[in-house]
Formats: sequence, structure tokens, C-alpha cells
Amino acid sequence: MNKHTPGSWYRMGDIVAQDGTTIAIVSPRYDGDEWAANSMLIAAAPDLLEVCQRLAAVNVFSADNDVAQIIMQACDAVSKATGEKS
Repeated sequence: MNKHTPGSWYRMGDIVAQDGTTIAIVSPRYDGDEWAANSMLIAAAPDLLEVCQRLAAVNVFSADNDVAQIIMQACDAVSKATGEKS
């Protein structure tokens, strides 16, 4: 699998971009709320992937500051994906 365009991605209306490069154009096929939610989720994809990769590498028997940091990163990524954080 090829590597994706590195994050951070951001949403500008119907365009998801990174440093001026268009990543995706979200079709307004659905109502405005669903269209906006889709573009927020796409913009959060690199953050969500990074968190999932970090969580997959955690040894479940070691709970330390790294785990707390990963959990906070997961919360931030979910907030970005749901529009609670821009």
C-alpha cells in the first residue's frame, strides 16, 4: 500500500486539503449536516489512523504515561472527526 498524504488535513467547505493541496472534494449529495460531517471525518483520517496505530502497538499490561497520552490523542482525533474541534 502506498503512503497517504501526511496530515494535518483540514476542511475548507467541500474541500479537504493539506498545505494547499486538495486531498478530497466532498460531494454535497446529502443534506448540509451530513456533507459537513463527511468532510470533517475525512479531514480527521490521518489523526485517527495515527491513534489506531499507536493503540495497536500498546502492550496491554503496561499502563503508564504513554497510554494516557495516547488516550488524550484519541479523544482529540475523535473531537476533530465529529466537529467538536477544528
